[in-house]
Amino acid sequence: MSRNFPIRLAALAIAAVAAAGCSPAASHQSSKQPHRGPAPGTLATLGSPGNPLMLSCDQTSRPPLPGPRPGDLVVGPLWIINGRDSVDPNGAGPHPQHGYKYPIAVTPGATVTMMIAPPARGHVVIDNPYGPPGVVAATYHACQPTSSGWSVFVQGFTFTDGRTRGCVPLTVQTGRKAPIRHVTVSLFAGPCAS
Repeated sequence: MSRNFPIRLAALAIAAVAAAGCSPAASHQSSKQPHRGPAPGTLATLGSPGNPLMLSCDQTSRPPLPGPRPGDLVVGPLWIINGRDSVDPNGAGPHPQHGYKYPIAVTPGATVTMMIAPPARGHVVIDNPYGPPGVVAATYHACQPTSSGWSVFVQGFTFTDGRTRGCVPLTVQTGRKAPIRHVTVSLFAGPCAS
């Protein structure tokens, strides 16, 4: 056996590990998974204002919906389903929850970023099945206009400090350069200041 055999064997092992790590199977991610890492050039936590949770057509529920109804809250291309129907403090029932389902929908082809506004970031988060706990910012890429309606993303708002009612101030931006709009959703807290 040659004295160089262990060195050659180690070199082959390193080459095999490197090749396995670079293979298409190792680097392929399912199109069903949202963006999980920080945006290039940032170390911001996923779901923070500097690195919103990215959701695409693959994360929408089916079927798409035809459009808003009375009781919904519409901000440009963003539609918060039942966003106006939750003002009445008695509407939460005798045992209110800490989290409420509020699916949102986005017009076909649009991209919208929704963030919990700074005054509420310490006590309310966006609860989304595709994101980690503690999301305060999410970007929604709707399906293309060839689909039959608004893209619906299943999600909700959750209080993290034990409260069961409150006003949730949001900022909404369409695309990257559009002006930011401010809206407030009342989660069974009565009328909220906008």
